[in-house]
Amino acid sequence: MSKIIMNGWKSSMQKVELTKLQMDLLKLPLKESKENVDSLLIGSTIEIQCEDIEIADDFALRAMEIGGDKILVY
Repeated sequence: MSKIIMNGWKSSMQKVELTKLQMDLLKLPLKESKENVDSLLIGSTIEIQCEDIEIADDFALRAMEIGGDKILVY
């Protein structure tokens, strides 16, 4: 089991795309995905559990491409 920690975002972050990415890649429900994005926007740190380290790494790379920042996977 791996963990994704996000605690930053760029002003150009694509909120809807980040929500969709969580749903598609991490299989999170819409409500949780949206809450995660909203939490990032107010400055909170979010932690997401992921079964597969390769999926977690892929998520981190894609999230950075759409404006996520300060993403740690372990």
